[in-house]
Amino acid sequence: MNIIDTQVLYKKESYRIVGAAMEVHKVLGCGFSEAIYQEAFEMLCSSI
Repeated sequence: MNIIDTQVLYKKESYRIVGAAMEVHKVLGCGFSEAIYQEAFEMLCSSI
C-alpha cells in the first residue's frame, strides 16, 4: 500500500471523476477553451 491509497478520502469517487475528465479530453482532444471542456464534463457526469 502506498501513501496515496491511505490519503484519498473518497477513492472510488475520485477515480470516477478523474476517469470522466480523461474521457472528455480523449474525445475532444486539445485546443478548446476551458468552458467547452467544462460543459462536456457536466454532460458526461449527468449521464453517469
